[in-house]
Amino acid sequence: MGSVMSSTKMNRQDPRFDGEVIAIVREAIEVEPEKSISRETSFMGDLEMDSLSLVRIDTLLQAKLGLALSADDIEEIGTIGDLIDALRLRGQPVPQD
Repeated sequence: MGSVMSSTKMNRQDPRFDGEVIAIVREAIEVEPEKSISRETSFMGDLEMDSLSLVRIDTLLQAKLGLALSADDIEEIGTIGDLIDALRLRGQPVPQD
């Protein structure tokens, strides 16, 4: 059984956490730098994402933040704020291989 990722991953309560999650979303779906993204940004409406895009985001969140969400949590996410809140409240540490 692998150990939980080290404390080098950003603390969920860190004020920079929101910005880190937004940066990961930008990377995962290749959002143009000039496009504004905030907590209110809708994945489906504003970013025109599909379910595959959410899987890419989840994969990057696991790799970069060491946090994973359940499939149920992912299905409930509508906005960037929903994603950030779900990660803060219910994100589970990813075991390190």
